[in-house]
Amino acid sequence: MKTAFDMLCDELGKYSLERTSELTEVSVDDIRKLAIEESEGEIWNIAGYASQAYDNGAEFGQALATLAILTGTVGRAGSCVGGSWYSFNTNPAFMAPTGTFVNTVPVLSMTDIMDSGQYAGEDYPIKSLFVAAANPMSSGGSSNEILEWWNKIDFIVVSDLQYSDSVKYADIVLPCAHALEVEDVLKGSYYPYVGITEKAVESPAEAKSDSDIARLISVEMGVGEYFEKTDEEYLRELVDESELGLERGITLDRLRVEKDICYDETDIKFYGGVFPTETGRANIYCETVVPRIDWGQELDPDFGHVPTFSLPNEAWPRGEVAKKYPFTLMSHRLRTRWHTGEFENEWMREIAPEPIVKINPSDAIARSIEDNSYVELFNERGHAVVRAIYADDIRPGVLIYPKGWQQCEFKEGGFSEMTSAHCNPFTVNTSFMDVAADIRPWGQGE
Repeated sequence: MKTAFDMLCDELGKYSLERTSELTEVSVDDIRKLAIEESEGEIWNIAGYASQAYDNGAEFGQALATLAILTGTVGRAGSCVGGSWYSFNTNPAFMAPTGTFVNTVPVLSMTDIMDSGQYAGEDYPIKSLFVAAANPMSSGGSSNEILEWWNKIDFIVVSDLQYSDSVKYADIVLPCAHALEVEDVLKGSYYPYVGITEKAVESPAEAKSDSDIARLISVEMGVGEYFEKTDEEYLRELVDESELGLERGITLDRLRVEKDICYDETDIKFYGGVFPTETGRANIYCETVVPRIDWGQELDPDFGHVPTFSLPNEAWPRGEVAKKYPFTLMSHRLRTRWHTGEFENEWMREIAPEPIVKINPSDAIARSIEDNSYVELFNERGHAVVRAIYADDIRPGVLIYPKGWQQCEFKEGGFSEMTSAHCNPFTVNTSFMDVAADIRPWGQGE
């Protein structure tokens, strides 16, 4: 009988330093150096910035956590895996006002649901859709596929503060308030601060806050009794009655005076090597691997017990897809936008007036693409016509674009057409950077 450590070693034995170097294109010497630093130094392993946007991203997270366990870089000061993410308490009435939780339906399964009328093996007709705090037509995977199932829904309401792509396909649009038109409490990740945003101006015309919209709709749906509290009462629940207030003395009244409060984040996760498992020890073997959201999808029973490696769905330069679409298409964040928000801000548009794609000059010259010229990016799902910018710091074989653009900002198509709606059955996550594409001068294709 093999131990969990034996099975882990068997899997690791498939990857010598030379094989790992070949796969990662990181030198053997650098791999050794990183291994020594991981085992001897104070290391904070941060995961989730881009790795989660690949089909095999969960494997990276599992491997990183296992590495930290083996080297002891958890449970001690200065070392960590992941980040310090503070989550506010939430009022359960918002998620399930009648006390009965409904299905969590991943958007990646919507095509199958609308085609079959079933979900998790049972009849599940979807007749209406309410979209809030989201812009799936620009931020979802494969906007053309989204539009196909979107058009099969009888009634769609979109709440938004700008004329987004999703608004264009709504039956009813509810104008919602901007963040500067409401009071709210904010807590980000990776830093021990909590702050308050003050209401600066009144909302224009008929725009209403998200909470007011929820209250008005809840009355008409017969569940108004669960949403009777005021914004003030909800904020006090989030702050005064949460860990912030009960254990750290941070209250809504303090925030209104001090604006931003830094608190002492000294908790060491898994201190002393004690883990929240049945044995109190770290598990390097997962007996039962379950999906993040289970709707009866087919799963490989032999996958994921110990860290392993599998190829990305598309973004692999030596894969089959690369023979037709040789570039990996990746995105980065614009400082002038938050996802697709603020695209109508004229001052911000002066800084970033139109969508672009960055390309290594060697790749561009090989395809007769001139610097600052218009090009067409394309794959089997869609295309986008944008301006190409030479960038020596971009790796050959990679195309990088700033995310957050609306359809109206492109000469043709859009980046969201080319992203993938492929679904890893375990992670059930949109793989925004696991995308292959090609590029050519605009007008050269059919």
